[in-house]
Amino acid sequence: MSILNDVMREASQRLFPGVEVSSAASFAPMRDLERGDFSSSVAIEIARAIKQDASTIANRLIGELVPHVPGEWHSEAGYVVCAHVPRRVWIEEIALDAHHAVKAITGAAAADSAQEIACILPDVTEPLYARVRLLARVTLHSLLVVATEGRCRLWLHPHAPIDALTQADVVGAFRKAVEWALSHEDEERVGIPQDLKASLRGVRCVWTSHHYHERLPHSDKSELSRAKQSGVLDLRMPSDAWLLSRNRGLSSLLERKSLEKVIQQLPGDQGWRRFLFHAASTVFSGDFDPAVALFDEFASPLYSAQALCERYVRLAPEFPLPVGREEAVSTVREMERDRSLILRGLFMPLYTARAVARGEVTEWCEVFEDMLHRGHRFLNTPQTRLDLAQGRESGGTPQILASLGFGLSSILPFVAEGS
Repeated sequence: MSILNDVMREASQRLFPGVEVSSAASFAPMRDLERGDFSSSVAIEIARAIKQDASTIANRLIGELVPHVPGEWHSEAGYVVCAHVPRRVWIEEIALDAHHAVKAITGAAAADSAQEIACILPDVTEPLYARVRLLARVTLHSLLVVATEGRCRLWLHPHAPIDALTQADVVGAFRKAVEWALSHEDEERVGIPQDLKASLRGVRCVWTSHHYHERLPHSDKSELSRAKQSGVLDLRMPSDAWLLSRNRGLSSLLERKSLEKVIQQLPGDQGWRRFLFHAASTVFSGDFDPAVALFDEFASPLYSAQALCERYVRLAPEFPLPVGREEAVSTVREMERDRSLILRGLFMPLYTARAVARGEVTEWCEVFEDMLHRGHRFLNTPQTRLDLAQGRESGGTPQILASLGFGLSSILPFVAEGS
C-alpha cells in the first residue's frame, strides 16, 4: 500500500481523465534529502500526453494532494516534491526488502525471467580508464540484480553472455572484461557488434557512454531508439562529467601501466569486488585513484560499508543485524536529529530496488555512499558515544540506530565478506 501514490493517482484521474500514468511516475525517495523526501514525475508524464507545461500541471496536482496529505509540497522542474508528511504516510513507503520492492515496481510477473544487462563498450576513442569505469557501473548493476533476484544474464561484449547465479559469477565476468579491455586498449570499432545488435530486443538494459553513443552509425542509434521507445529497452549512459573528467596531476594513475599494476595486486575475488565498488563509485575520474582498492581506506566504498557494519554490531548490541522492517518502524517515532540518516536507512531497500528494476545505479551509488558517510559520522559523535556508554535513550539515538541497522541489513547481501 502507498498512501502517496493512491492519492496521486486519484488526483491525476480527476484532473486529467483519460491520461494513463505509468508505474514509473510513482513517488520515490529523493537522492538529495535536503530538497525533499519524495518526488514524482507524474506531472511530466501528463504534460507529455496533453502537450502542456509540466510545472503548471504539478501545481494543480499539489492543490489536490495537500488536503489529503499535509506536509511541505512544491514543484521542482516539473516534479511533484513533498517533505515532512505525516509518519503514517512515509511508514507505508518503507519496503520489506529490495526484492519485494522490485515486484511492486515491475509487477510480480517480471520476476519470472532473468533480467538481461549488456554493455556496448567504447573503443580506442575513449580513454582506457573510462572503459574500465563503465564496465564497473554495468557490473555493479548486475551484482545488485543477482543479490536481489538471484540471477541475471550479463553481456560484457565481446565475451559471450553469461547466466550469473552468484555474485562470484558477476565478479568473475568483470575481471575477465577488465583484463580484456587492458589488453585491447587500441581496439578500433565503429557501431554495435552484430551479435549484440541481433539480441537487443531481448536485453532489458544497455549501458554505454554518451561519447561513444554519439559516434554510433545512424542505423544503430535508430535501433536503440526504437527499442527504447517501445519500452523493451532501458538505455543507460553515465554522465561524461563523472566518466571522463581528468586532472593532470592524476593522469599517470589512470594510464594502462598503472591500471595493470593495480589489478595484478588485487587479492582474488574479494579484491576484485572491492575494485568493482571503487571503480563504480561516485568519485569523478579526475580524482579517481585505482590503487585505493588495495588498501583499507574509507574512500573505498566496500571497505567503508564492511567497516560500518562491524562498528554497528560492536556498538549497538540492542539492535543486532539484521534489523527487520517491523522493528525499525516500531522504533522510529519523531525525528529529533539526523533526519536524513534515518530516512536514508529506512528507504535503502527502495533505492536498491530502483537500481535493480530501472537501472538507477548512479543514484544508488550516491545514496549508498551517503548512508555510509552519515553512519560513520553518527557513530563518531560524542553524544552518540555517551548515549551508548550510559544506555541513554535521549536525543533519538535508538531510532537512528534502528533505521541505520535496517539500512545496513538491506545491503548485507552484497557487502558482507564472502558474499
